[in-house]
Amino acid sequence: MRLSLFAQLYLGIISTLCITGLVITLAISSYLEQDELNDFIIDIQHISTPLYQALQSNTQHPLIQQGTQTRNCTDFCTQWLDEEMYTRFLTHVALRGKPHGISVYQFKHSDEKLAAVYPIPAQQGYLLITDLPQKPVATPIHTKSLDHYDFIAILPLLWVLLGALSCAAVLYFLSARIERSIKALQGLTDQYGAGITQRADENLPHPIGQLAKSFNQMTDKLDAQQQEQKVMNHAIAHELRTPLARMRLALGMINPQQLDSTSQALLDNLDHYISDMDELTQSVLSLGRITETQLQPNLQTINFGQFIKTRINSLSSTTTVIQHELDDTIMLEIVPAHLQLVIDNLINNALHYAHHQVQIQLQRFGEQGFVLKVSDDGDGIDEKDKLRVFMPFYRSDESRDRKTGGFGLGLALVQAVAKRYHWQVQATNQPRGGACFEVCLK
Repeated sequence: MRLSLFAQLYLGIISTLCITGLVITLAISSYLEQDELNDFIIDIQHISTPLYQALQSNTQHPLIQQGTQTRNCTDFCTQWLDEEMYTRFLTHVALRGKPHGISVYQFKHSDEKLAAVYPIPAQQGYLLITDLPQKPVATPIHTKSLDHYDFIAILPLLWVLLGALSCAAVLYFLSARIERSIKALQGLTDQYGAGITQRADENLPHPIGQLAKSFNQMTDKLDAQQQEQKVMNHAIAHELRTPLARMRLALGMINPQQLDSTSQALLDNLDHYISDMDELTQSVLSLGRITETQLQPNLQTINFGQFIKTRINSLSSTTTVIQHELDDTIMLEIVPAHLQLVIDNLINNALHYAHHQVQIQLQRFGEQGFVLKVSDDGDGIDEKDKLRVFMPFYRSDESRDRKTGGFGLGLALVQAVAKRYHWQVQATNQPRGGACFEVCLK
């Protein structure tokens, strides 16, 4: 599942804030820790410097003679460690750093107690200085769990987390508001594509409000263009039907017995031309009615498979074999005239281009879906024509010879019906040759 653009933006900003806060916290913590070690070394210089020099040159120094005994100072204590004691000492501490080349340790049982170790090579031992009084290393040291943390130590992280959550809440509110507005526009776009026109709310922050205003202007222009086109199509179709009827009436009044063979042939051609024009007019009117009328009137529940069988019987050809595999359990709620347009035009198109055989398949897809395939064994469809064949008046034969095809409205009618009922229609070529038109509802 892909995240939306706003979700990616939201997560990106929150991740950046968290990472930035974590880096800043770690940097401050590292700086404070290093500063604490430096301060500790500076604070013990008044003890470490004279003791270090004295121990280097005096093998009889009292601190060495006392062994495990410590020498208490105002804020610090010192201790002499031999190799064995130093080894035991390392088991109770963790190295914090080496400021100025001096090893500084922290006792595991205390988050605040520090110790500095100065190696004395001449005496084969070590000078230990701690910032609080402690028992000698020779005695066992009670250790606490390393998982113990003081609340003060994690307080900066809690502030960073609180700040990140606050920023996340504000960003989520803003991004969700923008996303809701854009999704509302998307919903209006989908409704407009389904034939439902609604205006978008323009009282939104910039630039969403400007986008809604542009959407309304676009829909107004498209509605005006569609209305003009519908009026023009209706006017042309209806205005053509009147003179065509008059021409057919006039031709019917001519007595064929008074005509010679040439005139009779011309009369037959004129009658054929009038039939073609009447068929074209009827197709244009059908295309207009499909795109204009609502789905509610005249809807009927039809057995899809039985309906196809009925249309096959009425469209059977003497030269082409029509084979079919139909699922008789598929029921459709549809205007019968619309379904007849789809079936008749697909079968007639296949019969026109088939060499010997037309194959019709109807299968169920899921619970309510179906797949209808009408294929032929003809020459197939050129790749460039697979989308264009559904355009009104499109013909792959540029000469538009009536012998090579109809008016170019049959498949356009199929596409118009498919859009009305939210079906999908596509043209492909079969592996064995020939075209295949597929109509499906998924």
